[in-house]
Amino acid sequence: MQNTPQQMKAMAVDEFGEPDKLTLHTLPVPTVDAGEVLIRIEIAGVGIWDAMEREGELVYNEVHFPRVLSGDNVRVSSPPSAIASSVLPSAIAFMRKAL
Repeated sequence: MQNTPQQMKAMAVDEFGEPDKLTLHTLPVPTVDAGEVLIRIEIAGVGIWDAMEREGELVYNEVHFPRVLSGDNVRVSSPPSAIASSVLPSAIAFMRKAL
């Protein structure tokens, strides 16, 4: 991806628990392995499963902290849209997905 930043902003938890455990983090942009792609996420939704994951009731992959929640990505683009970049400049995050 052209001009991929080194860091991103993301809401994450440092331990399982209630909503007060969510804090804004500055994290490194994920690196990708063979068979994966990096996706720029402009806006992400929150589902009931996010609360369950935050509380430690739903764990679907290796547990590590800080743990970024949300698999419900509602808008992805590359390059980012001018609207999202100007209205939500700190809401840009990245995730990696297997092909």
